[in-house]
Parts: sequence; C-alpha cells; structure tokens
Amino acid sequence: MNRRIIAAIAVIIGVAAIGALVYAGMDKEENKQKVAMTELPIAVQKTIQDNLGGGTVTEGNKRR
Repeated sequence: MNRRIIAAIAVIIGVAAIGALVYAGMDKEENKQKVAMTELPIAVQKTIQDNLGGGTVTEGNKRR
C-alpha cells in the first residue's frame, strides 16, 4: 500500500511540473510585438547598425 501512495504522489508531482512548464512557455508569445526600426531611439538604431556587420535583423528582445 505504501508503494501505491508513493507512486500516486510521484505522478501528481510529475503532472504538476509538466503543467507549470507548459504555462511558463505560454507567456513568451503574449508579449511579442513588431516594431519598425524607425520607431527605435536614434542611439539604438546606430548601435544595431554598427554591430550588424552586413547582416540583417530578424528578431530582437527588450531588456530592462
């Protein structure tokens, strides 16, 4: 009987952990928004252009 209880608790913890991971992954998509390069401050535009090295920007992240 003790093994059944331990197994049931392990299953419950596993399901809760998977649910938490799925929920945490959903937040990433909610905060995405497209911004034109011209909407960025001049200093940010200059920094991006200086560091591109002939490449193109496809995606960026906002940091606080």
